[in-house]
Amino acid sequence: MTAKSKCRLPLTMALSGVVAFSFGFIGCTRVPFSAPVPMTLAKPPAAVTTAQISADYSNDAAASDLKYKGLRLLFTNITVDDVSQQYFIPTYSGGKTMFTMYFTSGSIRFKLKDFNLMQSVEKGYILNIVGQCQGLNQGFVIIDDCWVQSIVGELNTTSAYVGAY
Repeated sequence: MTAKSKCRLPLTMALSGVVAFSFGFIGCTRVPFSAPVPMTLAKPPAAVTTAQISADYSNDAAASDLKYKGLRLLFTNITVDDVSQQYFIPTYSGGKTMFTMYFTSGSIRFKLKDFNLMQSVEKGYILNIVGQCQGLNQGFVIIDDCWVQSIVGELNTTSAYVGAY
């Protein structure tokens, strides 16, 4: 093998690699493009008032459960009437008694997603709240799994559950 043919071999191999690589890209362009399927966003929460949901549950709890239970609801300008240990409701999970802190507005009890954030809520705060209706419990409509936006009052803003629904 001569020096000239030794030089041609790597050059030929390099050129054949470039040609094969180029054909690979040309082959990709023949694949039909289809647009991705659009994502469906969750429905916005239904806006209700505390007076409306309280009246509905007072008139017919079973019908109100069908109407509200399990739905995400938006409450705006809710004034916190009370935050107290008497509103800890025992629940039973795995044989252990667990307590959950609620705050009230009228005949509705709200439970925030974040317990530390819940501890920063005080009487007189005005809040916008999105939460899931759990139905009637001990004479109160329970709204659970809440996200909150403060209108009046300073909340623990290190929580991920403040200001966004």
